[in-house]
Amino acid sequence: MGLKSFPAATQASLQSLLGALREHGEQVTVLLLGKPGAGKSSTVNSMLGERAAPVAAFQNVDGGRPLVLGRSAAGFTLHVVDTPGLVDGDSVSAKALQAVAGCVTGKAVHAVLYVDRLDSWRVDALDTGVFQALTDKFGAPLWDHAALVLTHGQLAPPEGVPYTDFVAKRAQLLRAAIHATLPKGAPLPALPLALVENSGRCASNEAGEKVLPNATVWLTQLFAHISALASSQEPYIYDPKAVKTADPNQKDRWLIAPLLLFQAFVLRPLLVAQMKRDGEPGHDAD
Repeated sequence: MGLKSFPAATQASLQSLLGALREHGEQVTVLLLGKPGAGKSSTVNSMLGERAAPVAAFQNVDGGRPLVLGRSAAGFTLHVVDTPGLVDGDSVSAKALQAVAGCVTGKAVHAVLYVDRLDSWRVDALDTGVFQALTDKFGAPLWDHAALVLTHGQLAPPEGVPYTDFVAKRAQLLRAAIHATLPKGAPLPALPLALVENSGRCASNEAGEKVLPNATVWLTQLFAHISALASSQEPYIYDPKAVKTADPNQKDRWLIAPLLLFQAFVLRPLLVAQMKRDGEPGHDAD
């Protein structure tokens, strides 16, 4: 029913893309990740053509759980997984990461959408912390299946800056920050970009399709990226045993035993000898 809510031209494009996906299996799972307020839930609703995911200005990260929404037609099922924001206060939410991990462990994920906002002007330490946490938790292969999704795509850039240049710079900064979290020498994922405008004020073309300032029909473009990610490679499957997660509490613990030995067999004899010399008659301590 959600598909029928779209303009006829959009329906035709989506049916073609979904038909191509069906050639690779009876179901496809799309996982959305991002910080709170990025627009994940709104994007899910736009993708499904209905208000399936709750959207609230203030959400409790600690109480949030992934929401799996499935829609089937003609023997094909599209699963869209909305997840809680990955930030709690000014730090990465370990609880949200674990909730996502629990939801996808052992399950095939065909496309990952990392959702952020086009109207954010920079990539800060919190962004890089989220990227590093995702790489540490789920492994570098997660990004091979990912696309960048920037909401508020109808944004008017600062005066004098062309829209395409502004979009390209924003995507470049995000890609560079994600690439920096990968192991040295690892292949760099392409991280294709899709722009999204979930607002009801989004402009439309003559066919009634929602378009961006560059005339792109954004919903079709988004599903084209999903189709490309799903059809070009085997799905991502999270196996916690296969991902070596760094434990900061275990860092440098291998040094403890050598240090104890050094203290017992080198430092202690030196100190004892010095104390004996200091105690001899006529010896002046330094």
